[in-house]
Amino acid sequence: MTSSVTSLEDYWKHLHLFGNTKTSTSIIVEIPQAIERLEKVYSFDKKYVDAVMSLVRTTAVTQGPQGTTVSSVVMEDERRILKSLQSKNG
Repeated sequence: MTSSVTSLEDYWKHLHLFGNTKTSTSIIVEIPQAIERLEKVYSFDKKYVDAVMSLVRTTAVTQGPQGTTVSSVVMEDERRILKSLQSKNG
């Protein structure tokens, strides 16, 4: 069975937004840039989870370890961090 790797490529592209560095293990970004990056990641994850839930015709929360989507815990963490950054940004 073969399938397109487009979704995997999209996933890696968005995951890369969390840390774009070649020389160190951490980077410094301003809050607006962090918000922009996290919004892109959260939006991608939400769209992907919604598509999978629609495909398998379920409303149950995703758990992640099954390898199909990120878990609902990760989604909540992303949402909470984004909300916190937005409140600090004014």
